[in-house]
Amino acid sequence: MRSGSPLFRRVRVFTRGLFYALAWTGGFASMAVGEDIPRDMALIPSGEFTLPFRKDTAAIRVLVDSFYLDLHAVTHADYAIFVKEHPRFARSRMNRLFADSTYLRGWNTDEQPPPLSWNSPVTFVSWHAAREYCACRGKRLPSTAEWEFAAGAAAPGTDTAAFRRAILDWYARPSSELPPLIRSGTFHDRGVRDLFGVVWEWTSDFNAYGFTGMNQRGVEDSGAFCGAGNTRASRSADYSSTMRWAFRISLKPDYTVGSLGFRCARDLHGDSSLYQLDAQWRRDDGADMRLSELRGKVRILSMFFSHCAGICPMIVGQIKLLERELDPGMKDKVGFVLVTLDPGGDDSADLAAYRRKMNLGPDRWILLHGGNDDTRALANLLGVTYTPKPKNGQITHTGLIVLLDREGRAVEKTANLSDRKAFLKRIAETVAN
Repeated sequence: MRSGSPLFRRVRVFTRGLFYALAWTGGFASMAVGEDIPRDMALIPSGEFTLPFRKDTAAIRVLVDSFYLDLHAVTHADYAIFVKEHPRFARSRMNRLFADSTYLRGWNTDEQPPPLSWNSPVTFVSWHAAREYCACRGKRLPSTAEWEFAAGAAAPGTDTAAFRRAILDWYARPSSELPPLIRSGTFHDRGVRDLFGVVWEWTSDFNAYGFTGMNQRGVEDSGAFCGAGNTRASRSADYSSTMRWAFRISLKPDYTVGSLGFRCARDLHGDSSLYQLDAQWRRDDGADMRLSELRGKVRILSMFFSHCAGICPMIVGQIKLLERELDPGMKDKVGFVLVTLDPGGDDSADLAAYRRKMNLGPDRWILLHGGNDDTRALANLLGVTYTPKPKNGQITHTGLIVLLDREGRAVEKTANLSDRKAFLKRIAETVAN
């Protein structure tokens, strides 16, 4: 039987599917892996790359710190295990706020992917679901900068021109009903596979550019993308990079697409703490502080803006109910943090006025504002999506309530507190741990 024959491919799919099925049902004992050697991941060394568009006449270079990246995309088999462990992500139970109606289309049941799909990348998965999958594995989605940096590092000896032609040829082909098998796409440095040639992939900040002609810093940009590309392209030879950016900014976090999958990344030292963010913030009393100063207490954090006429008052009201219902023995061990999404509109005086309006006690509540870049970076780390402030003064944004442990790691996120008892229990567990 030839290794490239259809029969061989089907046998390989079946045997891998059988392996995952046995692992899923407890047929195999899990193998312990050292914490400092992530399984099925590659170490991507630090470096820099140039964005596919310019600001004014200057090329924009982005620095990328070292990180770990999955060797291949998350498969149907991987995701089936995840759904079994976390039933709220099953097809029939998925909250439609976080995934559209085609979520996991093609699955036979809530826990059964399509036939012969075990070794193919899972698709029809929203950004919200992909982000939660990675978080539950102690990982995260790669940023766009990280993904593009890794994708630009082809395997040693690769013909660059042929590599780019192969990518464009893949973009031109119509997608098949069932995605190709993993490890059937492009080769990259350090053993990474399939960043092209199998499926497109989500990134953590897929919408960092393109909000109504504004870039991620909220600055108007007349060179914003259109369907055909960008008049400020900095690398005409790498047109495929511009196509990817155009595709990403057309997405919304609840979209599920048959040609769109994902893979996970991890920080070099496995530290996903928000407190590693090197940024200076200012409190409503005018004092400067860094997020690292929040260490030592369990914190409940949300991003808002003081002039919000929609979701923000509701979110803050829900957090106040949590504060009121905390066990008396925990009140000194839990703090509350609000960070504005409107650095240009909310200064310390605005935040102080909001504190008075909402009756937020100074002993437990901290209200912060920072620069545009730092605000965007924090929102990306939390998974909060938002548009820069338009002329009508209302920012469209994700309303998230995030529970942080004493070291600033997110242990729970929710868009609403319909089950406050469960969230209060999670707070108690975090304080106890």
